[in-house]
Amino acid sequence: MTQSSFSCTFLMPTGHVTLNSVTRVSLPGSLGRVGVLPRHAPMIFKLKSGVVSVYGNKNVDQYYFVWGGIAYAEREHVKITTEAFTLLDDLDPMVLSQKLKTYQSDLVVASVEQEKNKLSYKIAITEAMLHAVKEHQRNRP
Repeated sequence: MTQSSFSCTFLMPTGHVTLNSVTRVSLPGSLGRVGVLPRHAPMIFKLKSGVVSVYGNKNVDQYYFVWGGIAYAEREHVKITTEAFTLLDDLDPMVLSQKLKTYQSDLVVASVEQEKNKLSYKIAITEAMLHAVKEHQRNRP
């Protein structure tokens, strides 16, 4: 890393992904968007579900969906602990809408409490993904 870049790691229950040569990160903090630049003072904050914007040295911008979590900024690293993380471009609003309808239909006929809980969780995360994709599309130039 140089003094003008840092690394960003997404930690999930299923593993982790580290991005290097990051020049800026914008995160969906629970109290509003939080920007992190190289040599940032140490800081920890709660994330809400939404879009994490990652900017690189070569002007390659990447956008990721996170399902809430905690972020910790340091001078040369940002760690994001989240339950779910995916590249925003991999989320298709049409597919998400169809999944949402299916989950909602399945919930109506579900009889076992554990099944209802799983479906409610899937509905919540799918709604958050759909909202993030639509919001991001509206804000793109």
